[in-house]
Amino acid sequence: MEKFVGIDAGSVSVKLAILDSKGKVLETRYIRHKGRPLTVVYELLRDLGLASSLGVTGSAGRLIARAFGLEPVNEVIAQSYSTRELYPDVRTIIEMGGEDSSLF
Repeated sequence: MEKFVGIDAGSVSVKLAILDSKGKVLETRYIRHKGRPLTVVYELLRDLGLASSLGVTGSAGRLIARAFGLEPVNEVIAQSYSTRELYPDVRTIIEMGGEDSSLF
């Protein structure tokens, strides 16, 4: 089964979601990284045995994307796209992070 992995690595934690090819959420994880976002991501992917499509967002996303040879995804774009796909009637998103917040 093909799996798609999304990682949001912020200033405080790493959030991971695994989806199947139909967009169904198979598993999620939330881990406080204590200043070690790259180490936590490596451990998560190793423990879950994942070698699928991978997307990365967040303030530590550039660091992680560079380590995996990927382009990071802007979190505002990712949230806007996902909200439009899943909840097309929503017009406002409030995102609360560990070091900043966004309203769009």
